[in-house]
Amino acid sequence: MNPHKPEKIEEYIVQILQEGPIPAMGLVKKISFLRTRATKQAVYSALRKLKKDEIVVMHGKIVSLSSNWINKMSDFFAKARHHYSIANVEAEGFLALEEGDKITYNFKNPEIADTFWGHAFDILSEVMDKEEPIYIYNPHEWFLLARQEQETDLFERITKQKRQILITSPRQTDLDKYVKKFFDGTFAQYYLSPTQIFKKQNYYLNIFGEYLIEAWIDEKTQHEIESFYIKTKIFDEKAKTEIKNIIAKQGKNKISISRNKEKSEKLRKSLGKEFFIIKNKKI
Repeated sequence: MNPHKPEKIEEYIVQILQEGPIPAMGLVKKISFLRTRATKQAVYSALRKLKKDEIVVMHGKIVSLSSNWINKMSDFFAKARHHYSIANVEAEGFLALEEGDKITYNFKNPEIADTFWGHAFDILSEVMDKEEPIYIYNPHEWFLLARQEQETDLFERITKQKRQILITSPRQTDLDKYVKKFFDGTFAQYYLSPTQIFKKQNYYLNIFGEYLIEAWIDEKTQHEIESFYIKTKIFDEKAKTEIKNIIAKQGKNKISISRNKEKSEKLRKSLGKEFFIIKNKKI
C-alpha cells in the first residue's frame, strides 16, 4: 500500500488509522470527504477485508490498526533497509573509493543536491565505525528550516542507535540560535563557533570515519542564504517559504565524496574540541 497517494478505500483507511484509533462512523465521514464517491457500504466492505487480513481490529465501534501488523511492517522495513544498505555497498561508486580518491557530483540547485546528500549520508553512516561520531560543519543549519522533516528523520534514525551527530556552525544569528532546540545536547550536539573555521562561506563538510562529504553551494545562493539569516529574526511560515525558494534557485552546486584517513583525522581533531564525546554508549 502507498499511504501517500491512496487509490483504494483500504489504503485510505490505513492512512487515516496511522494517526490513531477512530470511531467507525468518523472513519466513514473522513473517507467520504477524501473520496466523494465512496459509500458507507464500500467502507464497511473494505474494513471487513482488512479485518480478515488482520490489518485492522475493531473494539466495539472503535477501529484501529492491529499492533501485530504494525510490528510486522516495522520488521519488514527494518530488514529491507538493512539488506538494501548492504546491496548499495557495491552499487554506489563512492563506496568503491580507494584511499586518497575522490568522486564529484554536480547539481542545479541545493534542494536537489540535498536529496542526494541525504542518500549518501545514510549509506556512509551505515558503513562507518558505529562507535565514531558523525561530524558536520554547516555555515548555517538551514536544512532544519527548509527541509525540517527530512533532516529530523535523518537525525532521529541515527541518534536512536545511540550514535552521536556533532554539528558546528560559525554563525550567531537569531535563526542559528533557533535551531538549537532540535538538539538534545548528548547524542545530537550543536556548537555555534565564535570564529570562521573555513575560508569559504559556501563550504559544507560531513565526516564519517575516513570518508568525507564536502559540498560547495552556489556562491550567489549562499549569499542569499546569508542575507536571509541576517535579516530574519523569527522563523515562521513566511520565512520558511522564503528559504525554500532560495534553495530552489539554479546555480553551480557541487558535492565531493572522498576517502582520506589523514585529512579526516585532522578535521575530526579540530572540530571535536568543543564537544562531549561519549565513549560508553550505555547512556
